[in-house]
Amino acid sequence: MTRYLELQVQGVLAWLDQPPTSPAQRVFSGLLHLPRSAPLVAATLAEQFGLGLEDFSRALFELNRSRSLRVTEQAYDHSAQFRADFSLLCEDLRELGADQPGLLLATADGLCLAQHGLPEESCIRQAALCHRGPSQEFPCMIPLHVGGHTLHLCSTQDIDPSSAALLRLTRRLIGLHA
Repeated sequence: MTRYLELQVQGVLAWLDQPPTSPAQRVFSGLLHLPRSAPLVAATLAEQFGLGLEDFSRALFELNRSRSLRVTEQAYDHSAQFRADFSLLCEDLRELGADQPGLLLATADGLCLAQHGLPEESCIRQAALCHRGPSQEFPCMIPLHVGGHTLHLCSTQDIDPSSAALLRLTRRLIGLHA
């Protein structure tokens, strides 16, 4: 029976807040780029991610221990989540923010990619400043290292790290930067 690796939303903030340098970060980032659940064939995946089998096994253990990944008996197709459409990015932000307006997704060079519940002036100002880190107006600022790019998820309030919208948003961003 084939088993599959399925990423969990908890891993987004745990493994993408820095550029992928550790084996666990590389595996999480690599699996995130796949449009379908990866069959658990350790030697193939280790080679695909440029790791030795021992490092790959340790990375899987670390990802599993942090509840960033689970092993399933069913494969899932995530290809629809890679569709990078402005309205879908905004919808993911809306779901991520639930009832709290005030979310912004910006590039490191100051371009606002999507927002939820903010006036245009606030988006432009925050997108230009988000690379500096949290501010009084946006105390929650999360860097996301996606596909060799650093994006900033800024919020006027805390972001729910267990929201499925966060993983979906990250996959859409990969689709944008692929």
